[in-house]
Amino acid sequence: MKQNILLVLVFVFFWSANAEVVYHSATITFYDGGQFSGLARFNGRHDVEFKMSEEDTKERLDGYVIKRIRFHVEPYNVFEYVLYENRYKLVQKIVEGSLTLYAQYNEPINDQITLDHFERATLDRIDVQRSPNDPLSDMGFRQALSSQLFNKKVRFFIKKTSTTAVADIKLNFKKEARQWFQDCPEIIEYTDRREWKYRDMKQIVEFYNEFCGEK
Repeated sequence: MKQNILLVLVFVFFWSANAEVVYHSATITFYDGGQFSGLARFNGRHDVEFKMSEEDTKERLDGYVIKRIRFHVEPYNVFEYVLYENRYKLVQKIVEGSLTLYAQYNEPINDQITLDHFERATLDRIDVQRSPNDPLSDMGFRQALSSQLFNKKVRFFIKKTSTTAVADIKLNFKKEARQWFQDCPEIIEYTDRREWKYRDMKQIVEFYNEFCGEK
């Protein structure tokens, strides 16, 4: 038995050592506004590995050096280092405007580079029933997935344009939503009635930016 376990561990080690390391075309933005384009990926510590070309030596960059990285591969996801509880956290930008919304997903960070919302929903194995009695049966499959897109495996962070740090309002969403969206009575009404919940943060922030945010 021990010999079999050892063989498995050896196989996993050699597989990991020989796994292909994929870099994607990307642009990194520094805090002073300077930009460089090249090839990038994330390492296991959520730092950025960046090189100008395939032949160049990679450099490791973190939230103390760069602010944003935008990948030039569909769906062109943008990641930023945000300040949360006096530490830099790498998150994906979801919505930008008077309020900016970020998300931290449960899958490996490198997998998020090329995942769009539909792929993430299927990755999280959201089960959408198509039976006649299902309230979602009249919706298209893609639309139904979108309605259940953000489940408990995602963590949202939100920031005002006037602040530098982000906030997490998950722990007491209904109460804190009244503070964040106090100038948008429609959102307060929907959250009070639980028509909009934490998983609907993308829709909530988009609504706020369009109808209630600074013009």
